[in-house]
Amino acid sequence: MCCFKTLYSNEHGYITRCNSCRHLHVCFGTTVLALNQEQFYAFAATVGSYYEANRNRCCRDQKAVQIPTVVRSIILLYSVNELARFTHLLQQAKEALHKEQLFAFNLN
Repeated sequence: MCCFKTLYSNEHGYITRCNSCRHLHVCFGTTVLALNQEQFYAFAATVGSYYEANRNRCCRDQKAVQIPTVVRSIILLYSVNELARFTHLLQQAKEALHKEQLFAFNLN
């Protein structure tokens, strides 16, 4: 049975981790992804690189940025403004994971 710990949440979504299976649930808008930690870091890097590549687009509210997933038939579609919010959400969760690792290291 999954028991979740919230790593970060805001009005746009949240990222939780199951204390049992250690999978992360990335919830943003109407999308939910279940990822292991390695997949999470890779996905966060992908979203960040797509945001950086598109951050200066003129139509910031137009859903025009396609982000591929590991399932080739599923592509996520976001506006630049949505990508900015998504990138922030992912960064905050990464920082929470990093702080946990530092804290666990200091306990040993």
